[in-house]
Amino acid sequence: MNAFFKCLHQHNSSLRLRYRMEENECLTLIDTSQVSDLLSREQQTLLSWLSDEEQQYLARFRFPKRYNEWLSGRIAAKCCLLQAVKKQSAPFRPGTCSILPDSHGRPVLSWAQMGTSMKLSISHSHQYAVAMTANSACGIDIQLIGAQILNVRDRIATAEELVLADSLQAGSREAGLTLLWVVKEAVKKHRLPEQAGIFEAIALERVTPGHTKNSWQAKCRLTGNKQSQSVRIVQLDNYMMAWCRG
Repeated sequence: MNAFFKCLHQHNSSLRLRYRMEENECLTLIDTSQVSDLLSREQQTLLSWLSDEEQQYLARFRFPKRYNEWLSGRIAAKCCLLQAVKKQSAPFRPGTCSILPDSHGRPVLSWAQMGTSMKLSISHSHQYAVAMTANSACGIDIQLIGAQILNVRDRIATAEELVLADSLQAGSREAGLTLLWVVKEAVKKHRLPEQAGIFEAIALERVTPGHTKNSWQAKCRLTGNKQSQSVRIVQLDNYMMAWCRG
């Protein structure tokens, strides 16, 4: 993980987040097990990352796993925002902005300091939550590589895409299918956020090796309007992550 998320942000000597800055975008990773552990000892420190509105929304969750995932995702997204504004003279106060879901579940930033210029996306899977911020609409997805993906392969891919996934030399068939899954999820979040369950609306046309080990570049096509979308992918230990924007 650290080879990709090279930068470290440490908050109050306890909370550690990894992030990666690229041109006009930031990606952040947080270990949700760390957040779960800190909730039992430093709950107020974690809640200080949230606005009053976010704290009220978080209080709805009765299951600890969902509570932890939602909180972790918001902290990760605000770490991205922190990096985006760290060169500004005014200090960043995470409680002054809110990231709440719209009617389709998409996280939307409300922050007077940045207006509507900053866009974001959040994802979580098992041990990790990730977030992305950019100066244009974006999408990110992370998934644990596992045998469960074999049970849904025919729902997420065409026969041609399954052949493509098998040809990727990603280490296993499960890894290839998970790559396909995260690509389509990232594109869906970016380009089709108002539609649910529409993997058939996104066609994976090409996947090529990236510039670093265990990374790829994909090209997708939206079957409804023929528009194309480029997606970047990286394998992080036993997780696959994809992200796109623009």
